[in-house]
Amino acid sequence: MMKRIIYLLALTTLMACKKEDPTPVKANEFTINSDKYNIDEGWVENWGLIDATTYNVDLTLVSSGISPLIEDGIIDYFAGKGNMIYLEMYTNVPNSHQIGTYQFSDSMKPNTFDLGYVLTNYDFGNDSGDIKEVIDGSAKIINVEKNTIEVEVNLTTNDNKNIKGYFKGKTVLYDYSEIANVRIKNAIVKKSKKRGFKL
Repeated sequence: MMKRIIYLLALTTLMACKKEDPTPVKANEFTINSDKYNIDEGWVENWGLIDATTYNVDLTLVSSGISPLIEDGIIDYFAGKGNMIYLEMYTNVPNSHQIGTYQFSDSMKPNTFDLGYVLTNYDFGNDSGDIKEVIDGSAKIINVEKNTIEVEVNLTTNDNKNIKGYFKGKTVLYDYSEIANVRIKNAIVKKSKKRGFKL
């Protein structure tokens, strides 16, 4: 009986002394000033090789109210209303992203991105809402697994806003690398600002 009491006292002491994990769970969201905007899903678009070793693999983070509009097997535009971060990225890995930090650059080298937009409360039905163009910053790919990604962004926009965001969750892959003439279409669309967002 005494041994049982001592055991229970020891167990109670251990439980009382156990520290809670001080690391809070990060939310899938980005902030502009003090305003927070949720993101629920990631889309990964492989446009194929642009040189011998570099793939153009875009990353789009969206809230649940937005869906893609597909034309000729490619995301051509979007429907619905919500929030979005779109980055045109370059990597050595097809259909995915290397772990590491991607810097804003027009070099089109691996671990860079050269085009980006941030949309908040945007209604694609009538092209209304707030849209900002990314002009600097970084995107840190923390982890990549099958159909999931963990990423942090720290972006500067054309109206001098700092946007910080985090996402860990599901991704949907769109692989265009085998679609005929996709590289030609990509080059044409990119020259006129890919996706055709109205700034």
